[in-house]
Amino acid sequence: MMAAPRRGFETAEYAARTARALAAMEAHAEEPLAGIVITSPPTIRYFTGFETTFWESPTRPFFVILVPGRTAPIAVVPDLGEVGMRQAFTSEVRTWASPEIGDGASPKFGDGASPEIGDGASQTGSAGVHEGLEALWAAICETMTSLGTRSGGATAYTAARIGFELGPEMAMRWSTGAFLALRRRLGGDRIADATPLLWRLRMIKSAAELEKIAKACRIASDAFAAVPERIAAGCKEREAAATFRDLLFGAGADQVPFIAAASGAAGYLQIVAGPSDRHLTRGDILFLDTGVVHDGYFCDFDRNFAVGAPEVAVERAYDALLRATDAAINALRPGLRAAEICAVIGRSLEDAGYAVSATGRMGHGFGLQLTEPPSLALQDATVLEAGMALTIEPAITLGGGRLLVHEENVSLQADGAQWLSTPAPRSLPRLR
Repeated sequence: MMAAPRRGFETAEYAARTARALAAMEAHAEEPLAGIVITSPPTIRYFTGFETTFWESPTRPFFVILVPGRTAPIAVVPDLGEVGMRQAFTSEVRTWASPEIGDGASPKFGDGASPEIGDGASQTGSAGVHEGLEALWAAICETMTSLGTRSGGATAYTAARIGFELGPEMAMRWSTGAFLALRRRLGGDRIADATPLLWRLRMIKSAAELEKIAKACRIASDAFAAVPERIAAGCKEREAAATFRDLLFGAGADQVPFIAAASGAAGYLQIVAGPSDRHLTRGDILFLDTGVVHDGYFCDFDRNFAVGAPEVAVERAYDALLRATDAAINALRPGLRAAEICAVIGRSLEDAGYAVSATGRMGHGFGLQLTEPPSLALQDATVLEAGMALTIEPAITLGGGRLLVHEENVSLQADGAQWLSTPAPRSLPRLR
């Protein structure tokens, strides 16, 4: 058995990520960026290594700022996050007393007396101060010196802008109202979208990142292999999903944020909703898809299982999916565009006589998130590069709206694709 990769990363890994970001900020297409403000958990973890499940609470935002001249990020966090963030890769940690409610004042308890409740006390859901805004504003004013001033002031970039996570497949973990209040202070022309820059960094995984992704894939592969011994005709989709979750944790998963389970006679109608209380019956196909997390990094692939003997037509369709997967993996090379791999998959399925499912894409990137750019879609002109982690995900539409979907995980290396998931059996695995 292959040993699990070490937890976390060496400091040099985080330092290199920050250095690449700062270089990209200096070479920004329009003008050098004075800084980037990061609020999303995956990107905060990417630059600092800060790990927490506290993200489930929406009350308190966390900010990480990349600033030229700082070789490690600045963290601006609620006070209860200070200790953890100081243990992460940061050059400075700033805090504020949180949560900020009402007018932002913090009543004090003392001498056993209850604090006075004034007329300005906030009610749940009422508009009050913007959580973290003043602390972030102070950090921006005091650290992003290249912003300069609008009237006077001899600085290099008097019109420099600040990047935020505003684009596709990213979202700020901060209230919209708070961001708009910051935008008014800065001026709208000083807001830039840092999404392309950040994805350019995160799409290309280091060897250490790929080791963690490979471990997540091995965990899921082991769990999938055990499914035929644990799930049988008669159980509900919901029970099948619960059993599969147990198998994933038993195989070593840290977290299992994503499981999809669907079933139907000779195919299934959808792959997103559910699982339901539908009972598995002979002639069904059970679809299980998962995103297992190991040390922060996802896998994302599925398996199909026949309940009893499958129909011949289903076996043919399954074989076509595997052949399309093989065609894509054999074609993968650095320098090709994402759209070209999508086209390879589509041609393989059409040559086999099948209508290509309109799922929108035939694969995507993944890593710290279940799905990441690029998309293996005809509209995506992203040039594929060594270091990318990719799903290959052909899908077929059968009669009556039924689907069959297959997915594998690979990494792209200089000489082609390397399997991360254990390849699916060439014949549909069967459940009792």
